[in-house]
Amino acid sequence: MALAALAACGGQNDGSPGSYDSQPTGSASSGSGTSGAVFGTADTALGTVLTDASGFTLYRFDPDTPTSSACTGQCAALWPPVAGTPSAANGTTLPGTLSTITRPEGSTQAAYDGHPAYRYTQDSAPGQTNGEGVMGTWHVIKADTGAAPGTSTTSAPSAAATNPPGSTNTN
Repeated sequence: MALAALAACGGQNDGSPGSYDSQPTGSASSGSGTSGAVFGTADTALGTVLTDASGFTLYRFDPDTPTSSACTGQCAALWPPVAGTPSAANGTTLPGTLSTITRPEGSTQAAYDGHPAYRYTQDSAPGQTNGEGVMGTWHVIKADTGAAPGTSTTSAPSAAATNPPGSTNTN
């Protein structure tokens, strides 16, 4: 089943943007039961990565844009979107811009430096980075740059540089 879900996140169904298994799904909250998402950091073998309130690594998906998510349906079941408006954990300074996007079904998803944020259900403990490089399209969100080192994708523009329509700057 996990392989089928991975496949749903790695290729388009019909060749159009955003068609990665387009069944709507609910979002998973990474906060503590509030309407916001709390972002922290953790030092890992990949460097300092963004985490949720429970210390789990957060990821970005290459087909996403600063204003939209391409991960829905089975994809979002394996990679739950971080729901709500993000804020930095107490005592945490984040150099990037916190923002939100509106998901295809209308819910709010937290974003960091223009990258919608996700958890990976195969990370079973805080600090794990098992999602890095999955299907060549999933990467940890680096706290300092938004992208993992050595990724060959073009990084989305910083939300600090642009405030695209449909996004909300919360920094």
